Order: sequence, then structure tokens, then C-alpha cells
Amino acid sequence: MRKLLLIIQELIIVNCILGMFVFLSITVQAKGRVLDEPMAKEIMGIGNYGIENPSKPIIDEAWQGNYVYFGEYDMDNDGKKEPVKYRVLSKCTTDFSGNDSTVKTMLLDCDNVFLPDGDKGMIFHELNYAVDDSKWNNSILREYLNNDFLTSSFSLQEQAAIANSVKENVAESDGDVCDIQPQRWTALSGDKIFLLDAREVRNESYGYSDEQWGGDNRKKFCIQRQENWSWWLRSEEEHPTLPENDGMCAGAISRRVVICFFVNEYCGVSPVLNVRLSDVLMVSIVEGTAGQTGAAYKLTLINPAMEIRPEQSTSAQSEEQVTVPYRLTGADIDNATWVSVLFTKKDILTADGYYDAGEAIYIPNVDQDGKAVFSIPEEYRNKECGTDYHVYLIAENVNGEKETDYASKPVEIVYSKDHMVTVPQTGDAGGLLEKMYAVCFILFCIWMTSGSISSSPSRPTNGLASSSLTRVTPVIVGLPENA
Repeated sequence: MRKLLLIIQELIIVNCILGMFVFLSITVQAKGRVLDEPMAKEIMGIGNYGIENPSKPIIDEAWQGNYVYFGEYDMDNDGKKEPVKYRVLSKCTTDFSGNDSTVKTMLLDCDNVFLPDGDKGMIFHELNYAVDDSKWNNSILREYLNNDFLTSSFSLQEQAAIANSVKENVAESDGDVCDIQPQRWTALSGDKIFLLDAREVRNESYGYSDEQWGGDNRKKFCIQRQENWSWWLRSEEEHPTLPENDGMCAGAISRRVVICFFVNEYCGVSPVLNVRLSDVLMVSIVEGTAGQTGAAYKLTLINPAMEIRPEQSTSAQSEEQVTVPYRLTGADIDNATWVSVLFTKKDILTADGYYDAGEAIYIPNVDQDGKAVFSIPEEYRNKECGTDYHVYLIAENVNGEKETDYASKPVEIVYSKDHMVTVPQTGDAGGLLEKMYAVCFILFCIWMTSGSISSSPSRPTNGLASSSLTRVTPVIVGLPENA
């Protein structure tokens, strides 16, 4: 019996030491990049809330709609990259998701024309390639956009959020075929970065006029040349009467006209991409007036390599203030700038995995020595948390004014005025504890095999207790009964 008690006692000691080791290894305060001053970040809402689709095109007027800054590129050849401005052609579409209609994306078309090869632009392809090849799939442009441009213009998190666009057939909203120099429809087979097709650039829902010869809304400015410039399309010219010339030319926008150039001519490049909406936590306004034409936004993307784990609160709390200890984990933990709070009127995550809760109250930088301390907005003080409204903690990596921000997946906390309330457990706490106990069991087996169990009187545990274990329990936050 005495030997059994000794074994139990030693296991408790080992367990506590392991628990303290893990605790010290992941209890971290948000301490990422230091900003010169707090960023004035005005959140519009959750997901793509606040962004509008393009206005109906007017043939002799410029493109009208909203913009998103995403990625970076040296647009003026000064050796320094700048944030890139994209036109939002569709704030939510499934046209580029192939047969999986559950994948929703935001379609972005660059607002400017790039000239990657100095001040000349790029050729589409050499002339001496096989006519029966897929011209876009084997083009120099496609190779450049999905390799050099992709890896040099976007962060790893942005690259991961860019969808593999698949579009086999013309969409119902795409425009008509051109009367002069008609171009063959060109499918997409998984491109992250691509160019518009001649029929997509006549899609009125994208803000482009469905006609060939006019359309000031198709004009794009080249910063390198300081003037409007021509830009490639991905479609190739189709000759009904001269099939031997198929593939000699590819589509382009010359000022505002849908036309064709020889594939070995130099022309500007205007990249297009789809951002998966399941990766977009929220948007913030950076230019113009929110909800108005011309407004520009930036995105806050989910970064799975940052995690926040709220814990049970034991601090005294007032009627208006909540204090929640937390822990940060993940490979990108050192990039966390601060911890923030989101108040929403409904669940932040939909059943199909998209962040979509409409308007939100955003309280940034609530960290106080490893605890999130924040005031309850007045409009919610007489309502029930978790039912009438929802509260979430996020760890954020906040960057420049027009640069993409990143955040951990939001974790809901629930507090009550009259008693403790729990919320469903998140994270992999169970897995962590299982690993800890597995280590303890292995050590115990080694110990038993070696026969090194001591029969000396039990030693004190120096105050370490099983409560030292790093547990991520269901979040429990309480307000005093007299609040």
C-alpha cells in the first residue's frame, strides 16, 4: 500500500512539472511587431460586409465600384513595392469554383496595368507553338503570373487565401462574343492568378459595358508610363474563315476597345484573382466613404498559425468591464500585435463555414499583461451574452494602412450577471492533455522497469498542484451577482 502511495505521489510531481513546463511554454502576451502609433482601423463588419458590387456601367464613364488593397508590387519601378488596388468585380461569386458551388469567392481585378518587363509589358506567347495547344495554359503570361508574380507579390497567408479558380463554361452574366476579331472562350483549370476573358470583360455585373468598341469603364492607368495603357486578355482570336491563323493573336483591351494583338507583341498585364471568403474574417475602410462608390478596403484574413485560448476568469469584475486571461499559441505567435474583441448580434460563423455576422463592434488592443480587459458596449449591458449578442476574442497581426491584416480564428466567450456560464470547448486541449498523460505513463513504465522506486518517506510537492496543468477548459466568465 505504501509503495502504491509513493507511486501516486511521484506521478503527481511529474505531472505538475510537465504541466508547468507546458504552461510556461505557451502563456504569451501579444507582443508582435511594434507600431509607431496605434492604427486607426475602422471595421465595417464581419466577412465581406460593407463591400458593394459594381455600379451599372455607363459607356462613357469610368468604372464605378469598390476596391480592395491586396498584395504589393513595384508599380513605378522605383525599387520599392506598394500595396496594389483591385476592383471588386463581385463581392461573392461561385462562378470560379468549378463543380463545387459551396465555395464562395470575392473576384478582384487589378485597377492598374503593370509592365513587368521594364516599360514594355510582356508578350503573351511566342508565335512558333503548336496551334492545337491550349494557348492560355501554355502561355508565358500564365507561367509568370502563377509563379514569379504570385510568390513575390503576396504573403504566404495571402497566397493561401487565393482560390484555385476553375471555370469551364461561360457564365450566364458574361457578355457577348465580339463581332470583329471574335475570340474563343478560354476556360480556367485551377489558376490562382489569371486574366479576364473577352466575354468576362463585357460582363455588365462586373461594371463593364457589354459592347466591343466603347467603354471608358475598361480604361486602366499604367503608373510606370503615367497614362492609360493596353492590357492582355486570356482569350485567343478565332478565325472562322482562316483557321490556319487561329492562335496568332490574343485578346487585349486597347484603351477601351476589345481587340486582338499578335501574341508576340508587348502589352500590359492586369492580374485577376479570387479570394476565398471562408478566409476573410472582416474588412476595414482605408479610402473614401464606407458604403459609397469609390470606397477602398483592406481585408483581415484568418491565420491558422495564430491561436488564442481564453481561460476561466477569476478577477473581480464590474458591471461594465470584463477581464479574461488568455494564452496565445501557434507558429506565428510572435507576429501578434494585439488582442481585440468583437461584438456581434448573431453567430460569427455560418453553418457552411463562412464568417458572416453583419455589423460588428470592434475594440482593438485590449491586452493588459496577458489578460483581455474591455468594457461592455452600452447597447449590450442589459442583454444576455451568448443569446442576445455574441462576444469573441481574436489575436491580430496588424500591418500598414493598406496592407492585409491577419487574425486568429475568433473564440467566443460568454459571461453572465448572475452565475457562471460555459461555452463549447474549442481548440485541441484534450489532445494536449492526452499527450501529457502519455508522457507521464511512459516515464512511470520506465521507472517501474528500472526498479528505482524509493521507499523513503514522501516528500512535499513545494506547492505544485494538479491545477498547474495547462488546460483550455470551456470559457467561464462571471459578473458579480449584484451587478
